[in-house]
Amino acid sequence: MPGARAIFGPARVEPVGARCSVALRRGQAIAAPRTRRSHSARGFTLIEVLIASAILGTAFVAVVGLMSGSLRNIARINAHEQLLLHAREQMTELLLEQPLVPGEFSGRWTDGYRWQASITPAAGEQDKGPGGYGLYDVRLRISWSEGRNRNSYVVETKQWARSQPAPATP
Repeated sequence: MPGARAIFGPARVEPVGARCSVALRRGQAIAAPRTRRSHSARGFTLIEVLIASAILGTAFVAVVGLMSGSLRNIARINAHEQLLLHAREQMTELLLEQPLVPGEFSGRWTDGYRWQASITPAAGEQDKGPGGYGLYDVRLRISWSEGRNRNSYVVETKQWARSQPAPATP
C-alpha cells in the first residue's frame, strides 16, 4: 500500500545515566534496558574458576609431598642422633680410663646399637715417654641395622695417655 506507514520501525535510543530510555513508535515492543556492570562486579567465568582450582590443587599436592619427605628425614635423623650420642658416650668412657689399655673391646646397647673399639699404640710410638706416657690410636665403630641394611659409623682419635701393658693371654 502506497503511503502506508510501517508499524514496526527503528527505535530511537537516548542514553540517560547508566540506563537507556527507548522511544517507541506505536506497536513496537519495549526492550529491556541494558545496564553496564563494572569489571569488578561481573564475577568469574567457569574457565577462570577451573584454572584457579587446578593451580590450588597442584600447590596443595606439592606442599603435602614436601611435608611427607620432611617427616621421613626427621625419622632418619633421629636414628643418626642416637648413634652420635652413643659414640660420644663410649668414646668418652674409653678415653677417661687411665691407664689406657691397648686391645680390642666390644659391647651392645639395649636399643640395638653395637660398638667395637680398638686401642693401639700410634705408629712410631714404641718407646714410651717419661712416666710411661705414649700416643695411642683409638678407633670406635658403632653398628646398627635398618631393615636389611647394616650400617656403621667410625670415630677415630689419638690420645696421649699413661699406658699399661696389654694383659697376657694364656
